[in-house]
Amino acid sequence: MKTPEKLLSRRLGYKGKNITVFSDIISLKGRKLKRDLITHPGSAVILPILDLKNKTIILIRQYRYAAKMYMIEAPAGTRDKGESTLACAKREIMEETGYKAKRFKKIVNFYPTPGVMNENMDVYIATGLTPAVKKPDWDEDIEVIEITLDKALNLIEKGKIRDAKTITSLLMLERLLNSKGKKPHL
Repeated sequence: MKTPEKLLSRRLGYKGKNITVFSDIISLKGRKLKRDLITHPGSAVILPILDLKNKTIILIRQYRYAAKMYMIEAPAGTRDKGESTLACAKREIMEETGYKAKRFKKIVNFYPTPGVMNENMDVYIATGLTPAVKKPDWDEDIEVIEITLDKALNLIEKGKIRDAKTITSLLMLERLLNSKGKKPHL
């Protein structure tokens, strides 16, 4: 399908470590308008499964400056330059949870804020966990939470989990595990 918007000009507004902000002038239906765009290298989200039978997973709790609060989230991280999302997932699970995984399975890809940002997230289920050395970044204060999927879904309903990538990931995992007549290939 042909794109309805044509880029006419671009002005750099800000370049940071993980994002770049542009102010674009585009043409749409013969008219000019401004679009602000944030570019991002993409992210990996991981749902580590400790016990498939009991649906025990690992989430983390960390402070988020933009939200001004501690949030319960799935472990995740931004891709380094040239890094695949799978390599990012393998790095982030160790950094944030202190576990390694034998198997990773991508279950969904999505854009968390496509109205203003091109960030693209791949969600992986990680199984075959073994303890490893937890190596959070120096600016991360992360608490590891072992929780059942049902309790995590309940926290969404109660408004205790408000992070979009985590909600998306948990709902996809629930769908995979509860598919009628199908055994999940995790």
